[in-house]
Amino acid sequence: MTSEPWIGDAATNDHGGCRYALNEFAAAEDIRRCGAPATVHIMSESAMHGLVSLASCEKHADIARAAGAYVGEHRFGPNCAGVETVFGADGCDVVAESGGAA
Repeated sequence: MTSEPWIGDAATNDHGGCRYALNEFAAAEDIRRCGAPATVHIMSESAMHGLVSLASCEKHADIARAAGAYVGEHRFGPNCAGVETVFGADGCDVVAESGGAA
């Protein structure tokens, strides 16, 4: 068992809602999420999962920060919900087709 706090299942596409799971360790199809608008985008490094990008509301931000070794955070913005983005100190950047940030 891991000592990291449970924050929810992995997401490949986020639509701007807090991903905090309200019912710990539920099957993926049964997870109930906080769903409040995400206001903070947090990056941490987990021994189990590597780099983890977490969309969080203010209420659950401290839990997200504790999910692993803290890397950084910024205000959740429109690019944060995309799959093809790069996390940065001031916000997420859309990845250009050539493979670099636009």
